[in-house]
Amino acid sequence: MAYFFKPKRERLLSDELPYLTEEGAKSILHLKDGAFTKSFLISPKNLISSTDEDLEFLKAGLSHSLGELPEGSLIQILFVRQKSNPRTDEAIRNWENSHNQKEGDSDLFLAKRNLIESQIKRDELYETKILITLRVPNEFKINTFSKLSPLSFLRISEKNQAGKSNESVQEELEKTVYSFREKLNDLGFETSDLSSKEKIKFLFEYFNPKRSFPESFNVETSDLSNAITLTDLVESKSGVSLGNTRLRIGTLKNLPESSAPGILGHFSSKTNSFILTTTILVLSQTEEKEKLSRRQRLATGMAGGNAVRNLSAEAQLLDIEQTLTSMIETGEKLFATSFHLTFFEKDENSLFLSELADAERIGAGCRWFEETVGAYPVFFGILPFAPQFLVRPKRVLSSVLSDLLPVYGIGAGHSNAEVLFETPYQSAIGFSLFEKSPSGNGLLIGSTGTGKSTLACGLILGMLAQNPNAETKVGGAA
Repeated sequence: MAYFFKPKRERLLSDELPYLTEEGAKSILHLKDGAFTKSFLISPKNLISSTDEDLEFLKAGLSHSLGELPEGSLIQILFVRQKSNPRTDEAIRNWENSHNQKEGDSDLFLAKRNLIESQIKRDELYETKILITLRVPNEFKINTFSKLSPLSFLRISEKNQAGKSNESVQEELEKTVYSFREKLNDLGFETSDLSSKEKIKFLFEYFNPKRSFPESFNVETSDLSNAITLTDLVESKSGVSLGNTRLRIGTLKNLPESSAPGILGHFSSKTNSFILTTTILVLSQTEEKEKLSRRQRLATGMAGGNAVRNLSAEAQLLDIEQTLTSMIETGEKLFATSFHLTFFEKDENSLFLSELADAERIGAGCRWFEETVGAYPVFFGILPFAPQFLVRPKRVLSSVLSDLLPVYGIGAGHSNAEVLFETPYQSAIGFSLFEKSPSGNGLLIGSTGTGKSTLACGLILGMLAQNPNAETKVGGAA
């Protein structure tokens, strides 16, 4: 009896990865194709207390910041939700540092720390990190091609300008990243440097899901791809695996009905670790306008050339005209973008999000589907810190894209946190009553039954844990 199933194929992953070396002094990643990337961290923006005017201002600022990037730039945003670790969770570290006692820790502090450790052991706490990577080419040409019929790609062909040294290219990249970070900081975001060790540690644990990062690792190795891959990549018709760890990759099928906060809120309410990868390409606006004009003429002929109305052509014509109007009159720019969800199934009995496997519509109106045959090229399209091409791209205007950027959520909270709370998304957040109040006054307001007394007790206990000798006076309610 003949069987026509292809066996699983093991590939030497290090030969196919693009990483060459990490320049520790500048924290710039060198890729094998001669390109460079630079990454940084950004704290999630909390929108709970924002007004409609605040949101509109933020969206306009994000749209403008993206529009200022050079054409041909690739931006990768990694929204990482992972199980909490006391060494990496910023909220827990801030809280522990603010309770650093010279004469020993108080009983209240020790009791709270033991509770947190038990929650972490039971996988009840998660932390969120957002990592942004920029890749800025000098000359670029967008090639649309297809390796497999269901898959569409956008790849950038780079060619270094004659006489331009690697130093000048890196300097241009650093200036672009600095300018982009300054614009984000002006919008109220908090950005910070991503060290070379943090970057390599993330890559090592990404490609070796069941191994721990060795602290003695040489960050500036000359063959980074080979040094960080100790696990084989296995491809089959059902997807890809890193050793025995299966990767489940979901791709956004259509644009959601709501903005990023609603989508991320839905995913963050699940007891799963995941990575949401958003890749953005700044298109050549002149070429895009020419393409739209050609499509407009074609759609006009189809819509008006028949005795019977062609509703599909009319709808397409209206969409093209609205896009051109936005680009010409309001100065909006057109971007290509792709969205992918990645889950690591480290245990055979671990559960993938059942909605993603059994139903298409999840996450505030999103439609996703799981990659199977296309998982292999998608895997290489979403490599951390090395955006190279977009898989299944969608063209969107900057106003729409600013709604979908995964830069929102509940961050670590105050840096001098007296109290540590748990959020509805199973993450920790630090709070200080007086960090933003130099006068030392605080006001607690809320309607009946919202938990004012419980919060006040928590704040008092947190302050006593920080300073057991502190005096606390409780007055009556007004």
